[in-house]
Amino acid sequence: MESRDPIENDSQFMRATVKTLFEAVSVADSEALRPLLADDAIMELPFAIPPFPSAKSGGEAIASGIKGGSRIFTSFRLAARTFYPSPETNSIVVEAESEGRLAKGGTYSNQYVFIFKFASDKIVLWKEYFNPLRLPDLSS
Repeated sequence: MESRDPIENDSQFMRATVKTLFEAVSVADSEALRPLLADDAIMELPFAIPPFPSAKSGGEAIASGIKGGSRIFTSFRLAARTFYPSPETNSIVVEAESEGRLAKGGTYSNQYVFIFKFASDKIVLWKEYFNPLRLPDLSS
């Protein structure tokens, strides 16, 4: 039964949206990801190191960038562990972790803190913090 509390409904919506986003990222499905993002969405990765971008602008550019995951990984899973919704600010903070098998051989895992901000039921800000020392080497 759906809650009649608007704050609880917002929290549930944000959780469900982030879970859908993580599922799309896990399989590099840009078509499933795109409807979740506002046209003017911004993705920030403050700890990214080259060749990974530290920011992307626009829902289409962000969704298209996810396709690159299929060239890096033969399998990848991004899973939420803990949600900290803030309906008053239309935001949610998420602790997550990933595991993957690299196309060049080997494995990858990391832990993350994400901040997602929403407007009109779309993600307008995707801020992703992770350990950059664990990023795969993409040279050669």
